[in-house]
Amino acid sequence: MQRLAVSPNASPKSLPSLSSLSGGLSVISATYSPSLSAKMASSSPLPLPENRIVLGCGALSLDFLAAVATYPKPDDKIRTTNLKVQGGGNTGNALTCAARLGLNPRLISKVADDAQGRDILEELEADGVDTSFIVVSKEGNSPFTYIIVDNETKTRTCIHTPGYPPMVPNELSKTRLWSSLDGASLVYFDGRLHETALIVAQEAAHKSIPILVDAERKREGLDDLLKFATYVVCSARFPQVWTEASSVPRALVSMLLKLPKIKFVIVTLGEDGCVMLERTLNKAPDSAEADVDELLESLKQKVVYESSDPTCISSSVMNLRANGFGTVYGRLFVGTAEKIPSSELVDTTGAGDAFIGAILYALCAGMPTERMLPFASQVAAAGCRALGARTGLPLRTDPRLAYFSLAGSHPTATSTNLKGCSKKSFLSTYLNPKFKINCCEFGVSTVCVISLCSSVVKFHCTLGFCRCPVRTAGRQTTHAKSGAVDQRQRLRQHRLRVMGRKGYYGLSIQKTAIAEKSKLVLLLPHIQRETIPFLILELHFRFCYCSFLPNKAYYRQKYLQFRLRDTPDLRPLPPPYAS
Repeated sequence: MQRLAVSPNASPKSLPSLSSLSGGLSVISATYSPSLSAKMASSSPLPLPENRIVLGCGALSLDFLAAVATYPKPDDKIRTTNLKVQGGGNTGNALTCAARLGLNPRLISKVADDAQGRDILEELEADGVDTSFIVVSKEGNSPFTYIIVDNETKTRTCIHTPGYPPMVPNELSKTRLWSSLDGASLVYFDGRLHETALIVAQEAAHKSIPILVDAERKREGLDDLLKFATYVVCSARFPQVWTEASSVPRALVSMLLKLPKIKFVIVTLGEDGCVMLERTLNKAPDSAEADVDELLESLKQKVVYESSDPTCISSSVMNLRANGFGTVYGRLFVGTAEKIPSSELVDTTGAGDAFIGAILYALCAGMPTERMLPFASQVAAAGCRALGARTGLPLRTDPRLAYFSLAGSHPTATSTNLKGCSKKSFLSTYLNPKFKINCCEFGVSTVCVISLCSSVVKFHCTLGFCRCPVRTAGRQTTHAKSGAVDQRQRLRQHRLRVMGRKGYYGLSIQKTAIAEKSKLVLLLPHIQRETIPFLILELHFRFCYCSFLPNKAYYRQKYLQFRLRDTPDLRPLPPPYAS
């Protein structure tokens, strides 16, 4: 599902077009307006993955957060503007985030049987985290952290006291280890408790369970843990420190070359978003090649930084070259972070943990990469609007995540779905799609939800709005044995006439792997149903490599026109989101 915004003063020449972005780049926009999403789908929670069990092994802590007007100078005495005590620790925060999004996390760690340890366990259990695998020591102390939040610079300073005695591998029996991994779809490590983590990673690898590693900084035993990793999420400094590369893109290529099991590596850059390198296994012959540093710069030039919502842009699959290291076959992604107004930014503590928690959910839900990065950025930004790492973490019913709940988790339609499908059945089912359109007005704008009620594999859509109806008699085309070329030519000429109409706004949409009952959500700023009432869709469908006719493609074009004022409104939503 994609959202496209039309400028109120746009002309056909100035409108953005996905097809106009050349050079092997494809833009996938995953932006939305939180208030708009609330209006559209506040009652639509994130879908629950089939296998929601994830296991985490790492740090727990109790955080003492003190917000101050400005960071104190030596020998100063100042007062707090806000004070909060809550659970913390990288693994505890990430799994709390995952639990609120709908997963069933289990946690391996250690605390002491003291007041701090009991508070840590109670808070995790209240959020739905399984604490039955946490070791509770009768002696010693639980880990805790003092965090000073500077309201002036919007930064935080952490002073951590480790728990004692530290966890050792023999405190986790084999029976409990096997039970913790039973049914798990993913295992997460934050790099701490390295001896225990290595044993858990070895058993997870033996059971072919994917592993995600948080590489925040160089730690003891982290190199051994990375050898088992399927996915890696890094801090901004780690890739270059670990690989000694001169740039982040080169460092990512080096990591994939050194760690052949990794499918992707993400480096988080704070307010600058993130960069991701994804490996592709099936290498195509005669693939293009590009220098990874130059490719990153070209991607950054394509990013729409004016948008306050997180977006994602990717290269095509190609050979990515890092001079001095080698070449990796895959795709490079650039994700932007949400631009949080300074009046709303409270505390960045745990933003990286929230990002990882959202990645855990996205992997379990089978979310495409193009939607996973904006989703994780959106969740991390939500956590920055409250004091503490967990206070602002969103629930799966949060209206700010409504766009992603509408997008859903759709399987990809492939030729394997069509075994035994007759040619007649294929043409009627896959190349004769049906649509359902709902519209609602949002201030001076219109929200249009187009539901595709049948499956196609690819389509190209030209979208337009006009103030008066367009004559379409005899312009609809179908696949025919005779005269198909003439019909396509007439439609092409008709499109040019329509595009030349005064007051016409046009956009080009390309979408692949459409699943059954998918939706296209359009935000049309300053387009009201009374002033510009007609929505025009020209769709070009294509299906390739049919099971009954290999190496051939069928095409069908459809020209549709809808009167927006006659379409039913979306259901009104309850307060506080109703206008």
